[in-house]
Amino acid sequence: GITLSRDGLVYVSDRTANRVQVFRRSGEFVREGFVARDTRDFGSAYGVALSQDPAQRWLYVSDGSNNRIWILRRDTLAVVGGFSSYGRQGGQVLSAHSLTVDPQGNVYVAETRGRRVQKFRLVSARPGTAP
Repeated sequence: GITLSRDGLVYVSDRTANRVQVFRRSGEFVREGFVARDTRDFGSAYGVALSQDPAQRWLYVSDGSNNRIWILRRDTLAVVGGFSSYGRQGGQVLSAHSLTVDPQGNVYVAETRGRRVQKFRLVSARPGTAP
């Protein structure tokens, strides 16, 4: 997965290393952050997408091995939360793979084994916290 932020940073998921790397457009490495670091299988960082708020404060990472969508602070790449679990019911995922965020902040997740796309509407518990 790869996405470009409004301020010109490139976010790249590295599935088997369980990480997201950040680069400048020139290719210069900026930082990396890990999600579900102990994951084996096919790794935990499949797709990446940015929130649509003006500062793009949140980075979403789809985790096809652990059937989870992780929420990271974009500025530090610290994991602050997540959603979903393994299953076929609404809100559960089977191998979350690609994801994107629409202008209203809805997160769309495409599954490989689940063979579907789901729309998630995230709501923040308090202002300034992760959605």
